[in-house]
Amino acid sequence: MPLPAAGAGADPATTDPLMAEGMKAFAEARYFDAAGAFYRVLQVDPAHRDAKRMGYVACEFIALSEMRSALVQRTTTDAARAEAKATALDAVAKAQAGTLPVAEARAPLEAALALTPDDTELVAAKAALDTKVASQVRAASAAKGAAQAKDLAAKLAAAQADLDAGKLTKAVKGFEAVMAADPTHSAPEYYQAQEGEQAAKDRMRTDSKAAWAEANAAIKVDDWLTARKRLQEVVSTDPYNDTAATRLAEAKKHLKESASEVYKEARVLEEMGQSEKALALYHKVQLYVGEESDPLYGKAQARMDVLLR
Repeated sequence: MPLPAAGAGADPATTDPLMAEGMKAFAEARYFDAAGAFYRVLQVDPAHRDAKRMGYVACEFIALSEMRSALVQRTTTDAARAEAKATALDAVAKAQAGTLPVAEARAPLEAALALTPDDTELVAAKAALDTKVASQVRAASAAKGAAQAKDLAAKLAAAQADLDAGKLTKAVKGFEAVMAADPTHSAPEYYQAQEGEQAAKDRMRTDSKAAWAEANAAIKVDDWLTARKRLQEVVSTDPYNDTAATRLAEAKKHLKESASEVYKEARVLEEMGQSEKALALYHKVQLYVGEESDPLYGKAQARMDVLLR
């Protein structure tokens, strides 16, 4: 059902949520709740036409419902009431014993209560049924919680085993999976996983410390080949070192630019007939590029093949 428009002068930020609440309650036949929501709209905006109209409609439905209930109670025979009560109590007893779903016991009970709402046995049966439902909800929640706790414990144990075995990257991913499985941070495993993740990353940093120092030392003296090699070791050992990854990209870019210049020099030497020097430079190009899939690597190889025929 489309949401009615607000009245003139209304604050939509305040009235629209209340109107939506009222319309939802009305659609679900909760007419008292609907009327209450429309009344709260009118407290904010007394001129809200649609709140007035829907408030009247909700009240009419309340009156019709009450009249219908009263009419049913007046026209129902004592025998029919007794039969409805017996059916309801039998259904509730079966639900309590577990031989009938609680949801199926609810309908005959509500039908009997509609005929005799003040019957103490029916009221007590309703309370017992509500308690049964609450117990089932608690049991389901407890079972779900136990299953989640077992799953978290298993994930944590696996991640810890990977950490102990030195499988650091796998351990980090395992600890991250534990934390992701507990978004509310309510289980102790979350904090244990947090500590484990940090421990794994600290070990990565320690294991890559020497290569990291050598890489930085090589960069200072423009030894980009050594820098690239050591930075690759760092990133392989500690994939969470973003600074190393950035410097590795810089080293590759620097070497690629240098390789382009060396290739040009090699071509000049080749045209001058200095084949040996050209071969050495083409080999240097390949060292600088470092990847056979790179087009420049292939071009250098093609020139070398020509010179070696």
